[in-house]
Amino acid sequence: MRRFERRTHALALAHEARGRLRHERRRDPTGALEDYTVALQLNPPSDTLHYRRGIAYHALKNYAAAEAEFTTAYARNPDSPNLLARWAWQLATASEAGSRDGKAALEFATRANERPGSKVSEHLEALAA
Repeated sequence: MRRFERRTHALALAHEARGRLRHERRRDPTGALEDYTVALQLNPPSDTLHYRRGIAYHALKNYAAAEAEFTTAYARNPDSPNLLARWAWQLATASEAGSRDGKAALEFATRANERPGSKVSEHLEALAA
């Protein structure tokens, strides 16, 4: 990896990490979106950044934007148990009726829990929802 590519990669990781801190620790999904957007500009093929942006949009109750991000992440990594569980959670619990889909939620949550080593509380909670 050339020097410029290493620097770009490091900047993308730094923005992703700061975005996670802003969202998870500071409860600032808007700030997290800013960091994830910059990170995605630096690392366009990342499915994880789309997944994280989907989580932030969900926290802001922008379900259409979250759906678009989850869809992009899914197209790139359809076997991610974390993505499947988070998307299932949104489809099961969104406050807007038009954003809920119980059948798809059950399918995604079931798939998330079928993955080896994926029996974590968040995945089981999505299945329960």
